[in-house]
Amino acid sequence: MGIPVGELQQRMDSREFAHWLAFYGLEPFGSEVESLRTGIIAKTVADVNRPKGKAPYPVANFMPGKARVKKTAEQIKAGIMGFVKAHNARNRKGQKGNG
Repeated sequence: MGIPVGELQQRMDSREFAHWLAFYGLEPFGSEVESLRTGIIAKTVADVNRPKGKAPYPVANFMPGKARVKKTAEQIKAGIMGFVKAHNARNRKGQKGNG
């Protein structure tokens, strides 16, 4: 985001962070999703040029690392709620944080 982590923690509370996590779950951004998008293009080019009768290539073959695993809305919500609960528990113990 172009902001040091410490400054971002001072400027963003846990509720806003949870909203960003939810948004990322629905519309991912960053290098991982860019690798997926680029991999899909490379896969498409390879598939249209593959030998007749050969199975389509997996997109993961054209990505560094593993392909992103798509999560359900319930899994995303559970992850966000777990983060918020843990963050709020730390704040109640008197540790530094917002939210």
